[in-house]
Amino acid sequence: MMEWYVEWRRMSTELQKPGLSWSRSRSTLFHACNRQYFYKYHLSWNGWDYSAEERRRLAYRLSKMTSFPLLAGIAAHESIRQLLCSIRDGVPLKQHPVDLAKDMIRRVKDGAVSKGWLRRPKAHPPLEEYYYLGEPSLLVREKYWKVARTAISAFMESSLFRWIKSTDPSTWLAVDEPLNFDDPEVFEIDGCRVWSRPDFALKWRDFCVIFDWKTGGPKPDDQIQLQSYALHARACWGFEPRKIRTVAVYLGEHGSSRHAFKVTEESLAAVESRIRHDLHVMRLAEAGGDVESQWSLAHDAHSCTNCFFREVCPAVMAIPAHLRMENNHGTVN
Repeated sequence: MMEWYVEWRRMSTELQKPGLSWSRSRSTLFHACNRQYFYKYHLSWNGWDYSAEERRRLAYRLSKMTSFPLLAGIAAHESIRQLLCSIRDGVPLKQHPVDLAKDMIRRVKDGAVSKGWLRRPKAHPPLEEYYYLGEPSLLVREKYWKVARTAISAFMESSLFRWIKSTDPSTWLAVDEPLNFDDPEVFEIDGCRVWSRPDFALKWRDFCVIFDWKTGGPKPDDQIQLQSYALHARACWGFEPRKIRTVAVYLGEHGSSRHAFKVTEESLAAVESRIRHDLHVMRLAEAGGDVESQWSLAHDAHSCTNCFFREVCPAVMAIPAHLRMENNHGTVN
C-alpha cells in the first residue's frame, strides 16, 4: 500500500526529517538504486515549501508520482478498505466499491492532465504515463481500469469475503489503516521503526489470521512482506508464531486465489535478520547525507526505464512531455 499522510503536517517547514525506518517499499527502492532512494528520502524533503530551491521542489513533485499500474492497485486496495470499514463501523457506503475506484482513478487522471502537480503534487500526483510519455492510449487506460474493477469484483464475490462478513468486527485487528507517525502500533528493530501494517487481520479462535490483497501475480518478495506482517502481529498484538497465519490473496480476472505462508520461529528470525541487514546497509549509505554524488547510480541501466526520478537524475535527464511541448512551440514561433 501507499504512504499517505495528513497534508498540513507535511507542509510545515519546522518538521524534523524522520529518522531511518524500514518498510518493504523502502527496502526495495534502496536495493534497486541508491540514487533513487536519495531523491525520494533526502532531496525531496522540504520540497513542498515554495521557497525551497527548484531542484528540491522538483524531487518532491517526482516523489509523489504514480503510474496506471500502481494506481489500479491503490484504487482496488482503497475501495476494499472502505468496504471493510463500512462493515466494521456499521455505516453503509455511499457508492459501490467499483464506483469508488473509478472515481479515484478519474480524479488522479484529471489532476495529472490539468497539471495540478504544479501547485500541489501531494493532492494531484503526476501520472508517469502523462508526465513523461504524453497522453497514453485509451487501450492502456482501459487495461488498468479493468485491473482495479476485476480485483474488487473478485474480492466481493469470494468465499473469503463472505466469511469475513460473518465474523464479529470486534475481533478485527487491522483494516489497512493509513500510516501514521503517531501510531502506537509500530515496533522497532535496532532502534528503527518497522512499517508493516497488514491489509486485513483478525483474531479467529486463538489465532491471528493476516491477509494481504494482491492485484498482480505472485512475486518473490511476497513471503518477506507477509512474514514482516507476522512480526507485527507478534510485537504489537502478542501472538506467538505458531498462532499466526498469513495469506496472500491474489485478485484477478479468474477470481481469487490464496497462498498461505507458514510462520515459525525460524521464519520470523530470518525476516528479522533480513530487516537488520537492510537497516545496516542503509545506515552506511546514510553517511552520504544530502551530498548527491555520494549516492551511487544504478548499475543496471534497465532499472532507469520506469524510474519516476529520471527527469532529475544525471544518468537519464529525461525531458517531461509538457516541457517538450513548450520547446516545440518555441521552435515553431
